[in-house]
Amino acid sequence: MLVLGLDPSTKSTGYGIINVLGSVHAYVECGVLTARASAPLQERQQEILAGLREVLEEHRPDIVGIETQFANPKFPLSGIKVAAIRGQLTAVCTMACLTVHEFSPANVKRIVAGRGQSSKRQVQDAVKLRLGLHKLPQTDAADALAIAITLAAKLRQQRRAA
Repeated sequence: MLVLGLDPSTKSTGYGIINVLGSVHAYVECGVLTARASAPLQERQQEILAGLREVLEEHRPDIVGIETQFANPKFPLSGIKVAAIRGQLTAVCTMACLTVHEFSPANVKRIVAGRGQSSKRQVQDAVKLRLGLHKLPQTDAADALAIAITLAAKLRQQRRAA
């Protein structure tokens, strides 16, 4: 089963794909869907969504995990912008007939790195170790792979409970 993880942002949305065979996770691909920082929000959204469509067409994942909104009260407008792209990413996946699961940042960190308050570097290290990578993935891509690993863990737990 191919699992896609998405870490939404208005400038650089991370994506990560793993192949899940039972309890084994095999790395497939990861990267960052970028948009020109100087472009207006709508153009950045279009660039990121076009990149997601390419990933979906190329890899044909079976299921998607996406990080839920992290709200920072000091920057409410930022949160609104990220919520917009997050909703659009979810809509693109839904229109591709994919089921989308949501995970909080703390839940992802707890599942992947063992602690809900893990640093970005600890998540990168844990992803590298779990997937047997030779080098650390970019931060946004590592977060997306961590989301994919978290979804795989959730699905495994659901199978055990059934």
